[in-house]
Amino acid sequence: MRIRTILLHFMTISMISIAGLSAQNVSVRVEDAYSRAGELGYVRFLCNTNVPLASLIVPVKLVSDDLTIDSVVFSNLVPANLYVLNSQLSNARRRGFVHILPKISDDIATFYAYDEEVFRIYYRVKLSADEGQIPVDTFYNRFYDAGFWITEEIQASDGLGRTIRPDFQSGSIWTDQTTDVDSEAELIPREFALEQNFPNPFNPSTTISFAVPRAGRVTLEIYDILGRKVATLLDENVESGQHSVVWSAESAPSGMYFYKLNHAGGSILRKMAIIK
Repeated sequence: MRIRTILLHFMTISMISIAGLSAQNVSVRVEDAYSRAGELGYVRFLCNTNVPLASLIVPVKLVSDDLTIDSVVFSNLVPANLYVLNSQLSNARRRGFVHILPKISDDIATFYAYDEEVFRIYYRVKLSADEGQIPVDTFYNRFYDAGFWITEEIQASDGLGRTIRPDFQSGSIWTDQTTDVDSEAELIPREFALEQNFPNPFNPSTTISFAVPRAGRVTLEIYDILGRKVATLLDENVESGQHSVVWSAESAPSGMYFYKLNHAGGSILRKMAIIK
């Protein structure tokens, strides 16, 4: 009887401890973003935890017909070789899930975050979008299916497999409307530009963004440290404006690489690194 009492007491303390972790030490917040109508932008999701996390599932809701989801890019905080990183975001429903789940192995991988970015969502604001605020939030849903209750909510787990309910702080995308011809012209880049890829270093994929001031043929190529071409990501005519391309480098070894943007006016070269 005494042993049973001690076990029950221990379980009670453990449950209180887990609840405390949920309220005090694990949180996800959305950093406000600012975009002009017609532009490609991104909103960052940051995590803060004082306990090692093995998984994180974030339901995301962006309720606006003026927004089109482009892609989800994960930061280097969570190694892609140890985790399954994926997203299921629907433009039709304006909602979905972002998953960070450990791969099956003998040792469960964990990560810490100190108000650091875990992923970002790229989006495009329609040119006709009104000036104002687009909320970026999470959602909670519970339904009965095939004999089970299924709960959709933000959740995480620690290295021992215990479920944690992180706090969530919503954010906003603030849009600036374009109202006249001069303002619309400002949306067109004045010169070719090639941004630093994100994330960098990366494994296994990264996003490369560039700006084109006028329509024309553009190529985007990847080279290794010896100058050998590894991949051609783009070779086509593109419209003026902001563009982004994702390079999935699962088969490429670790090392330094270069990416080169070629256009009618010349070329731009930047470097990046793969760490596996």
